[in-house]
Amino acid sequence: MLEVKSVDEVFEIISKEFSRYPLETEVISILDARGRTLAVDIISPENIPPFNRSSVDGYAVFASDTFGASETVNAQLLKTEPVQMGITPEIALKKGTAAYIPTGGELPRNADAVVMVEYTEEHNDEYIYITRPVAPGNNVVSIGDDVKANSVIFRSGKKLKAADIGVLASIGIHEVNVKRKLKVGIIATGDEIIPVENKPRGSQVRDINSCLLYISLKEHDTEPVMYGIISDDYDRIKSIAAKALEECDILCISGGSSAGEKDETVRIIDSLGEPGVLVHGIAVKPGKPTIIGKAHNKPLIGLPGHPASAFMIYSIFVTRILNAMASISQNPENFTSAVLSENYPSNTGREEFLPVKLEIKDSICVARPVLGKSGQIKMLSDADGYVHIKRGAEGLMANQTVEVKLF
Repeated sequence: MLEVKSVDEVFEIISKEFSRYPLETEVISILDARGRTLAVDIISPENIPPFNRSSVDGYAVFASDTFGASETVNAQLLKTEPVQMGITPEIALKKGTAAYIPTGGELPRNADAVVMVEYTEEHNDEYIYITRPVAPGNNVVSIGDDVKANSVIFRSGKKLKAADIGVLASIGIHEVNVKRKLKVGIIATGDEIIPVENKPRGSQVRDINSCLLYISLKEHDTEPVMYGIISDDYDRIKSIAAKALEECDILCISGGSSAGEKDETVRIIDSLGEPGVLVHGIAVKPGKPTIIGKAHNKPLIGLPGHPASAFMIYSIFVTRILNAMASISQNPENFTSAVLSENYPSNTGREEFLPVKLEIKDSICVARPVLGKSGQIKMLSDADGYVHIKRGAEGLMANQTVEVKLF
């Protein structure tokens, strides 16, 4: 019999049991660092930009020299030596003068603003004519506006994005100390499961879950390891599971998680070490018979055999375990708001994660429920994400605004 726990209870167990996993670190090039988790704080050694620079093509000026300028009454300023890219201007700007400056060029000393070239006129003489005034600081990126020297840029536990790599490059950091990738073992169980390349006979089915987990774990920047398909034999499954647990940081076993006669996963997880099974059954749809255990300080997850259920449980709970183990500090989830297309009734007493397809209708993002049964993988392929329906809710109403967690 399942001793069903709520989603919040399971989240608390995950946080308590797996947040202090001792994960080694390594130093890698920033070119290989996207998706990796920082092991130390990053402190900037310098200001970015290191000089006052222009954010537009235009003319460096004293802002006060442009006050009152208009298209009918121009401010007439004497042109001085133009700014060259990559070269610090040697001559300080004087009142009543202006220096042409390209985007990114260093402002001459004394200049405090830049007039966009679109608001200037040339009359083929030594003057530039300003048609719109600027205030001090206009179109100028000052020293340290982007990054200040000795400031903490990224905290330990941050999962690096592509844009973060650009920031690191800007301050001259070409290597970073990151936590090593978690190694995740994958075992598929079931007498009916066959390799993907084989032709099913009778009631046989191909091993969808191993492929689904492998790719999902790769996307989460872990190192998945497949241990193959094992028939419903307690001793064989336990032997391979023990080997996988020794070699990996986490073990996922798909199939055999419900309370059926041949569902051995809960016994196996309980036999691999203390404390054994922590959760057997979650008040959630889909994926109620999910198992979460712990042995040798490592998590073991028994996933439902149905691919759609297994994928949803992976997305909601396994990724949370992975983040806890890697001490990822920021929320990695990606949400968007949408309007539900239709009424959707839900069972009270358990939380439901409803797959939805997003579409734009009359400039509004609409979430359309993707309906199907737990064994149907195509419905998840059709979905862009899911909506979390809270426990106790009777469902969702058409035109209700919902938060969609994107796959």
